[in-house]
Amino acid sequence: MVQLKLVSDFWLGIRTLAIIFFSLIASVALSQENQTGSEIIQAQEKMPLNTFTIGIGRASEVFNGGSFSNIGFDYLRRLNPKWELGLQLDIDWEKNFVQFEGVQLAAIVAFSITNKWPVFSGFGIAGEENHSEGFFRMGTEYTFFIGKKQMFFIAPGTFVDITLNDVAISAMLAVGINW
Repeated sequence: MVQLKLVSDFWLGIRTLAIIFFSLIASVALSQENQTGSEIIQAQEKMPLNTFTIGIGRASEVFNGGSFSNIGFDYLRRLNPKWELGLQLDIDWEKNFVQFEGVQLAAIVAFSITNKWPVFSGFGIAGEENHSEGFFRMGTEYTFFIGKKQMFFIAPGTFVDITLNDVAISAMLAVGINW
């Protein structure tokens, strides 16, 4: 009975966080609907965004309660200067990249609060050896553009993956290109 109560409380908390997260995105989007991005961002509006990420994370149960390292590859397509759709592929390793732990694939929607600060969320599937489960991902990053054309960038960020049994928090550093 206690375990059922914990699962119920867990999903109530997740729903509350999701409502707050999406309400924040909607309020920012509505308050900035007449604001346009820079000329460079408008010129790159339909260009794909490709990134390579490296990160560290901490999970409570799925990864035996320890730290893990990951390498990721992201592909995002801009719908307009504020919205993007994409896929994130992460390969998780034991700390220090010693032993393979698992793979995660997530479909995400990203909203740019400013042209340097996107927030994203989505759903995905995580697999390791003979076990897989779905997860909800939400996170943010801050972009530092390199060069006058803003074609390359570095973006530190963080995200949270939430499953029925686990919450994993990760910090990452993305290196990317608009092309």
